[in-house]
Amino acid sequence: MATKKLLGDDSLSPISIRSIHIRPASGRTHMRTLIITAVAAIALISFFVLARETQSRPASVQYGTSPSPLYPKPPTFKAGKSYTMVVASYEKRIDFLKHLLTKYAGPRTECTNLEEVVVMWISKIQPPEQILQFAAANMSRKVRFVWKEGMTLNDRFHVENVVGGESILSFDDDVRFNCSSVEFGFSVHKSFPDRLVGWVPRLAVENKNHSLEYGFLKRPGPYNLMLTGAAFYHRNHALAYWSDTNKVNRDLIEETWNCEDLLFNYVVAASASWPGGRAPIFTEGEFITEKQKGGEAISTQPGHVTERHKCLNKFRERFGDVLGSNWGLGQLAPIAVKVR
Repeated sequence: MATKKLLGDDSLSPISIRSIHIRPASGRTHMRTLIITAVAAIALISFFVLARETQSRPASVQYGTSPSPLYPKPPTFKAGKSYTMVVASYEKRIDFLKHLLTKYAGPRTECTNLEEVVVMWISKIQPPEQILQFAAANMSRKVRFVWKEGMTLNDRFHVENVVGGESILSFDDDVRFNCSSVEFGFSVHKSFPDRLVGWVPRLAVENKNHSLEYGFLKRPGPYNLMLTGAAFYHRNHALAYWSDTNKVNRDLIEETWNCEDLLFNYVVAASASWPGGRAPIFTEGEFITEKQKGGEAISTQPGHVTERHKCLNKFRERFGDVLGSNWGLGQLAPIAVKVR
């Protein structure tokens, strides 16, 4: 049986703060207690994270500099006061999209900091009139559709000239979290705008042949990837994703119609200039299951996981071991914060 290890776990120590797991309380909570506890929790996490990064930063590397050609200038990250939700969808998933728009952009939305919803219409045909009319009626948030010929999975991160704000919430059209979970995720993002903050962690592991494999995880357990089907990220990472330097990797996404989320994780990791930086942050949330008729998700197609194995190894060839050497993730919850 192949022996697997998490990338970067060789140098773990009991006091290492390598990854973060934040768990908000379920159900309705008293707002004042929530705010006070959340602020205290995030402040505590910030202290340990900054302390860890300061300890692990090489003396030859200045804070804020980046060794990656994806970031020719030192990247700066400042969260916005609100966020834009960017959703990828197409014609066979209109029912999913309608329910998403109703929940998050409708008149009863409780996502108070959501400014607008941008739908990346990844299809050969334009958005049907029925969904455009639906999105234009009875919405309390602005809804825009973006479509052009030849759109691919890469376009879910093509926010330049589309999204003006700094904070972006990337959602799949069938993802449903309560707004209390989304708003808590946004509060974490504001404290860590340089990282992926999300709800669906995964991990890349190395087998006995030293090849990477894409894997799921048992909770609690280690993780070093965050799926972008439900995650906050900073606009600067999307700009780096669409840089000329990254074109060869975007071409791979077009060829395979897969792995855009894995590539985005590598792009975020490449922005770090010291070991342990840019680790993703996992926040638990209350997930709502809604069964709707629609086209099958890409993840259900034959060969999906095998293709992701190949992508991980290709990205490691091109980026290096940034998932391990930059992050060195350990256990899921060196600090587990529950907001009461």
